[in-house]
Amino acid sequence: MDRWGYHLRTLDAGRLLDESIPQIAFGAPDPKVHGLLHEWCELVGHDCGGWSDFRTLLDWLSWGLALANEEPSLGEQVNEKLYRAVDVGPLLEHPYDYLGDFVAQGKARRWNPTAFFPTPHNVVELMVRMTMCDQCNDGRDPRTLSVNDPCVGSGRMLLHASNFSLCLFGQDIDVLAVAMCKINGALYAPWLAFPLPASIVGTASQERSRGFLFDLEPDFKRRKSA
Repeated sequence: MDRWGYHLRTLDAGRLLDESIPQIAFGAPDPKVHGLLHEWCELVGHDCGGWSDFRTLLDWLSWGLALANEEPSLGEQVNEKLYRAVDVGPLLEHPYDYLGDFVAQGKARRWNPTAFFPTPHNVVELMVRMTMCDQCNDGRDPRTLSVNDPCVGSGRMLLHASNFSLCLFGQDIDVLAVAMCKINGALYAPWLAFPLPASIVGTASQERSRGFLFDLEPDFKRRKSA
C-alpha cells in the first residue's frame, strides 16, 4: 500500500499516472491501538489522559505530520516523551479510524462534549461503493470525481472514497473532528490531507476545501483557550 509514493509520483509527473490508486481496506482494528492512544494522552499530563490531553495530542500529531505550522506549547520533557513513545506503525498495519473510535468510546467518561459518533466502517464502505460505482459509468476517470462530505467528522467517508477518487474534501462544525480527519488523511489518504493541484485532477474544488479545512484552525485554538 504505497499511497504516499503514489501521491508523490503524481505530483512529480504533474498529471494522472497510468496506474490505478493503491487500494486500502479498513478492516478490523488492532485492539492494542486504543491502549496506545490512551498512553500517549497521559504523557501530555494535563488531565490524566482525558479530553484536554487528547486535544493536545492531536495538536502535536498535526504539527509532526506537517498539517499545522504552529508547534504546540509543550515542555521539553513532554516533547521528548512523546517523541520517544509515539509510533504510528500499529495504526498503519491495520488501517482504521482509531481517532474517531477513541473519541466515541470515551463518551461515557465525560469525554466527547460534541456527541461525536462515527458511522461504522462497513456501512460507510457500502455507501461509498453504491455511490461511486454509479458515477464511474459516465466515461470519466473516477480519480477526477469530486467527493464532498458536508459533515465529515473524522473523515471515514472520504477515507473509503479514496479508493476511487483523488479529489476529496469536506467540512464540519466540530473543529476537533476536522483535526482528526486531516490526521487520518495523512496516515491513509495523503491527497485528502495534502490536495493535488487543479492542474492534475481537473477541478478547483479541492483548492476551496483546503482553505476551508485550514481556516478552522484559528477557531480551534480560540475554543481551547476559552
